[in-house]
Amino acid sequence: MCGNNMTDSCKDLETKTVVIDIPSNLVDLIESYQYEVNARMNLISFCIEKGISLDNEIFKRYHDEYIEFTIKYEQAKKQITETYVDPYYPNSRWSLNFDSCKLTIEVAQ
Repeated sequence: MCGNNMTDSCKDLETKTVVIDIPSNLVDLIESYQYEVNARMNLISFCIEKGISLDNEIFKRYHDEYIEFTIKYEQAKKQITETYVDPYYPNSRWSLNFDSCKLTIEVAQ
């Protein structure tokens, strides 16, 4: 366990965090795609809970929209990764704060 005395094994557990400002238009786009994905997911869940057939046109439309927005959402996240993370901090994890437009990167060491 890591305590006040740093050992070699504890140093391996340390993570470096980097915070970057991201353009608000990109953040807004990602947030809107996430909202649309979640909304379609909720609508699909509601349809299933109510016993609506998977062959129903409404269900199919929500499912198609879910796929469309999921692809856009994943492409936007990929843009963040390829532009701001991988060139400088490969194989790192990141999160995006929509309110502050701050990208927090947990740098892989």
